[in-house]
Amino acid sequence: MNNSARDMLIAISGFAQSGREADVLSYNNNDNESSLFLCTQTEDSDFIRLELQKIIMGKYAADALIKYADILKLIIPEIAPSIGFEQRTKYHDFDVWTHIARSVGYAPFEPTLRFTMMFHDLGKPDCMTIDENGAGHFRGHGERGTVIAEGIMERLNFPKEMFRKISLLVLNHDYRIPEDEAGIKELIEVFGKEFLGELFMCEIADSMARKTNTETEATISLRASLKIFKQITDIT
Repeated sequence: MNNSARDMLIAISGFAQSGREADVLSYNNNDNESSLFLCTQTEDSDFIRLELQKIIMGKYAADALIKYADILKLIIPEIAPSIGFEQRTKYHDFDVWTHIARSVGYAPFEPTLRFTMMFHDLGKPDCMTIDENGAGHFRGHGERGTVIAEGIMERLNFPKEMFRKISLLVLNHDYRIPEDEAGIKELIEVFGKEFLGELFMCEIADSMARKTNTETEATISLRASLKIFKQITDIT
């Protein structure tokens, strides 16, 4: 990775932290993209991972991911298909990448959860089917997204425990959480308290990022289930 690429990534992470317009140098489409962000050395991988973490942990993470998507896709080519990819469903107001970026912004300020949201729907473009009414469906996108996320994390030398947790969260991010105490107790047995608590945070962020109105019926239902989960875990 050359100095120009490093400076751009640092500038984007600065924007994510401050919200002030980033001076992303003089990058333009005439540059040699393949060499500009070519990452082959371990130290480059570690640098990229740490700067990406700064971006997603920033107060203005969602804005940074959307505004500089065309540069970030050179660092993580796997995100390119999701940029501008229309979902064609009544459940989403935004294209896949905009939804992903917004979900990062709604997630708690915790690196594992925010990386999960950055990766969670990357499998959608590969899995989209259109029904007879012209509506989009994404069966299997959690499994496909897990494969994509693991490829990114392996290339960028993610710590083993973070790698493991993100893989499981991406795989299960669409898990249907019950709205009753008995069902939630069963999920605690399946997933454990800690993981289920994290899954709640991811699913709420995902739900909030789907529509312009963040407090949809789905979001409200998840919050109600989370309240039950907290009541259960407080007494067990």
